Amino acid sequence: MRVLLVPNTAASMVWFREPFLRALTALGHRTWVAAPDGWGVDRILATGASFVPLFQHQGWAWGAAEKLDTSYANPLKDLSLIRDARRVCRVVRPDLVLSYTHKMSVLVPWAARAAGVPRVHGMITGLGQVNLAGGPKELAVRAAFLASVRVAARMSDSLILLNHDNQSDLVRAGVPAERTFLLDGEGVDTERYAADPLPWARGEATFLMVARLVRFKGVEAFIEAAREVRRTHPRARFLLAGTSDPLHPSSVPPDVLARCAAEGTVELLGHVDDIRPVLFGAHVFVLPSWETEGLPMSIMEAMAASRPILTTAVAGNRETVEDGVNGYLVPPQQPAALAAAMRRLLDAPERAEEMGRASRARCLARFEQGRVNGALLKHLGLSS
Repeated sequence: MRVLLVPNTAASMVWFREPFLRALTALGHRTWVAAPDGWGVDRILATGASFVPLFQHQGWAWGAAEKLDTSYANPLKDLSLIRDARRVCRVVRPDLVLSYTHKMSVLVPWAARAAGVPRVHGMITGLGQVNLAGGPKELAVRAAFLASVRVAARMSDSLILLNHDNQSDLVRAGVPAERTFLLDGEGVDTERYAADPLPWARGEATFLMVARLVRFKGVEAFIEAAREVRRTHPRARFLLAGTSDPLHPSSVPPDVLARCAAEGTVELLGHVDDIRPVLFGAHVFVLPSWETEGLPMSIMEAMAASRPILTTAVAGNRETVEDGVNGYLVPPQQPAALAAAMRRLLDAPERAEEMGRASRARCLARFEQGRVNGALLKHLGLSS
């Protein structure tokens, strides 16, 4: 079968779907990836897939900010991408198109159907900021987005979602339930991320957060919680890995990062090519985001590495943690609650070690990539 995958960036296809690409080519499917050119193309080609460049970035793209080539809400760029994707479909003539990320899953079905593609699916990896409360402008954006998703659902064979909350939200918004399919995240390589829990000493631990440096990921909550914890547990250590996107409307203000760097409470690591050495050197993984997520890959990797998880009780995040078993769920945008959870782990090292082992077991049972990719291939009718 001829299969075309359309992510928002080449990098995201490598970070989140490279094993799926390898599975497709191993099954004998002729596979193409259409995405903006950039980092990751060589890795895509190494899987046996072909690559076709698109010309418009949609949302965050690695390296796009430096070229002022990032689009978040630009109708002209959206229309340009639809035309470009239609051109690719007419050249490749795929039997099946799978678009990836919520914006691509809204735009690409138009292009695929216009080009006569018989089977079209979209994967919405999280509803993101559209699910946040706000004023009239935010409500209008939410209404427009949900209307576009309803149209995309009618034009697609299915919309694939990564958590129960997002599925329920879209069904309540008018998307037919039979047009949705629930997948347990993007799958994690549990062997590549296998690691034993670190030895603990009471009052000493390293807390790691990995995320884009945008406000809704909870970066400022992590920094403030670190300040609070260091007052009572001075041997605790805090690491923050990730890059800033200065064009994003929710980018963490530079002065916040400058103050953090100056005071040294949180160590800013910037972009890390291979997070495993950093992750394996940390005791606890933290993601205090306050937007809805899909199923965060960073959390699943930390679970595979046998780390306790501290995260917020928002859509996506809460599916990874059984509160009190493999970590703690805390209310979003409450640094004091996050700090209290950190102290609970610092003061009970034996319990923290048990939570790390529970994370690994939960990941193996639900999020292992072979299981997830097998379910996706079966849903798409691509399994052997």
